[in-house]
Amino acid sequence: MLTITMIAAIVRAYHGSRTAYFFLLAVAAPFVLGLIAIQTESMDSYTLYVEHLGLVSVSIEAMLLALVMTYQITRLYHDKERAVERMEQSIRDSRTDSMTGLPNRMALTQALENLPQQGSLTFIDIDGLKYCNDNFGHARGDELLCTFARGLGVHLGSGAQAHRLGGDEFAITCEQGNVQWIEQALLKTIDDMHAEGFEFAGASSGSAHVHETEDKQKLQHIADCRMYENKRSNKRRRKEDQLYSAMIS
Repeated sequence: MLTITMIAAIVRAYHGSRTAYFFLLAVAAPFVLGLIAIQTESMDSYTLYVEHLGLVSVSIEAMLLALVMTYQITRLYHDKERAVERMEQSIRDSRTDSMTGLPNRMALTQALENLPQQGSLTFIDIDGLKYCNDNFGHARGDELLCTFARGLGVHLGSGAQAHRLGGDEFAITCEQGNVQWIEQALLKTIDDMHAEGFEFAGASSGSAHVHETEDKQKLQHIADCRMYENKRSNKRRRKEDQLYSAMIS
């Protein structure tokens, strides 16, 4: 067993294992001292010296092996910590929209489970993204999405959390359920988009409170229906404004 252990340690040390290297040092040091003790003449005047040398050899081996074990345990601990960090980072990445940096649809599902009774969910659909993509290219459309996401982050602050669901769809969860404040933050965000050169852009929203239904799927359905109702209303208003402008001109 000792021979197999030594061979395995030598092979692992050859391939760069520091643990195997330290293990060989731990075995070699007392081995050398043991050889010295064995080669020492067994005279009565040297008996005490030889016994002490053997004890020192065993003590050194025990201490070195303990250090090797400590080193290995420390490495395992750091490896575990790195593995946990990578796993947590992977979880964060899976719940984050890569373009805007906002939490994604998966994160929204978890957020809905933690919303209190007074909380609210707001669905948002950006108006003008297709027009931007068709006329200015998808890169400019991506800038529109990022501008909108940044604006929401600034104006919502810590009072609510914005999510990007995909495409031009966003959502906001608010534990206080202050829908009017969310609408004001949305209007400020639209003003920011206009200031960034997206004068044609807008947003339609619809909100639902948690106390309206215990079913989170139904809660999303209610907010979605209200958002599309608001979107249709915005389209009618824009058509009326265009007709009125045409009549005046």
